Amino acid sequence: MTLDVLMHAEDPGAANILAPLSSGLGDAGLSSRLMASGAAVAYLTDRAITHEPVSDGAGEVLDSVHPRVLVAGTSEDRDGFGLALIDAARERAIPSLGAVDMLANAAFRFRGNSDDPLRHAPDWLAVPDQATADAFAKLGFAHDRVVACGHPHFDVMRARRAEFATQSRADLRAERLPDLPADRPLLVFVAEGIDQLNPAASRIPQDSALTGSGQSLDRTTVVLEELLEAVDNLDPRPVTVLRLHPKNRPDDYGALADRVDHVSHGGDALPLIWCADLVAGMTTFLLVEAHLLGRPTLSVLPDPTDSVWLPTTAAGATPVVSTRESLATALADRLQARTAKVQDNALLPSGATQRYVQLVGNLVDLEKHSNRAQ
Repeated sequence: MTLDVLMHAEDPGAANILAPLSSGLGDAGLSSRLMASGAAVAYLTDRAITHEPVSDGAGEVLDSVHPRVLVAGTSEDRDGFGLALIDAARERAIPSLGAVDMLANAAFRFRGNSDDPLRHAPDWLAVPDQATADAFAKLGFAHDRVVACGHPHFDVMRARRAEFATQSRADLRAERLPDLPADRPLLVFVAEGIDQLNPAASRIPQDSALTGSGQSLDRTTVVLEELLEAVDNLDPRPVTVLRLHPKNRPDDYGALADRVDHVSHGGDALPLIWCADLVAGMTTFLLVEAHLLGRPTLSVLPDPTDSVWLPTTAAGATPVVSTRESLATALADRLQARTAKVQDNALLPSGATQRYVQLVGNLVDLEKHSNRAQ
């Protein structure tokens, strides 16, 4: 039996796009399956989202499920299974749609181990915004096959915010962090993994005003060092929680982890984020999630030009600091804010799930008509 849509996620970013689509596709009368590999398996499992771990090669998967359309999320693996699926789909004349979660690394997402940024590119692209669409058009991807759909996870986050709003933040904080003092502000720092597609992006530039202890060039390490130095000068000193990236190991930050009050790893990060008085990070998508939950956010960037990578930092909804002085001032100000105004739909549009479903449905219809004509 032919499956309408096969979806594959390999990284958490792709999982955030594809997980909400299953019910929407079903409501539209389209059959679908979500398969996962890599870090997406644990990410989806932690959130009790139905998926099937990949156990065969790309060609074997396609030959076994016979999808009309492939929807492949991107990953940071240059030898990723998603790229192999796109190549195998092309060999089998199966239309493919690439699901891109954010602007960063447009030139690396479909490069694989080649020098061609479109070496493993799909037939169509769904991207979150026009800036990302423009980035792929500049690389040579056909502009009329790039669709700015928004991000389905924005819809999920708005629903989660409504859910959290029915709970006491103080009670949830006491439940999540029972051994930490409740009478001081809560600062959550969200870490990032090493960028596997473009490792240089995870190192601080030579001219950065943020250098930390001077012992490391790793961006997360340097920013965490700067943040903790600034926090130690605040009165009252906030309770600090280090939220690790899904691709981090618990021991990635060594002695630095001993300087925070708590390290959070695995599971659903959003209850912790809802409890926070300030969420600080760099360009992780979790900052966008925190903004959609109405929590104050702060981006600390050794290279301020990286602010274009997130819609909230690019638009100024999340303040960006790049010096020690501005970091100290922003921490004090943002910790006092306690709440943040969520930007309207012009920045983070709702309804992306429906736009994705419509696009995928159109591709399924095109494939059906193409087969009838043969």
